Amino acid sequence: MHQFNEGDIVRVKCGGPDMTVVCVDDNFFAREETALAVFCVYEKDHFLFEQAYPEYALDIVRYERRRYTRED
Repeated sequence: MHQFNEGDIVRVKCGGPDMTVVCVDDNFFAREETALAVFCVYEKDHFLFEQAYPEYALDIVRYERRRYTRED
């Protein structure tokens, strides 16, 4: 199970806007075998931006509230 899930709110450890996790991919970073890629979206000046970050570069701000149990 991943540290982050879709819908969680995260922030880069060095600062920045709150972002929403879109998905997590374990095959995105070719040179870092142990790093999971966390794809996030955020809004700035009425535009949406998407960026992939390694899992270790993010801090959780708020977990998604789930109304159902997830089956992994």
